Amino acid sequence: MPLQGPMDDPEVEEKYPGSKEYAVCQSGVFMSGLFATVTGGLVTFIGQSALRTRLPWGSNHAMMVSIAAAAGTGWVVAYSRSKECQQRWYEVKSAHDQKLKLLAQEESGDQPTEVASKPDGQPPISSIPTKTNQYGDPIH
Repeated sequence: MPLQGPMDDPEVEEKYPGSKEYAVCQSGVFMSGLFATVTGGLVTFIGQSALRTRLPWGSNHAMMVSIAAAAGTGWVVAYSRSKECQQRWYEVKSAHDQKLKLLAQEESGDQPTEVASKPDGQPPISSIPTKTNQYGDPIH
């Protein structure tokens, strides 16, 4: 029998849409962060072991450097993947909120308002020339 948690409750899914997908994504983040930590530590330690005669520090310092590299690698991977999960959950929640707003407008009989377009005389924003530096970067 699989484990049941609060994300399996329909009330939680109704209140927080996309929470189940977010939990699955965060589980993947944890596993990839753990894998990056172990791999980063092993690669750093093996590399230092191969170059032991050329490095200015002993084996104790090599272990400390490996641990620091492993922690840094795991943190960077977990942080970036976690940001992706947060962004996806935000998009799902925004779409759900927009859908609820449209349903509420339909029930009340209001017509959804359209966004006014730009007058034809104005050029699109992307065609406005911008100044650039010697490297081609835009100057604001």
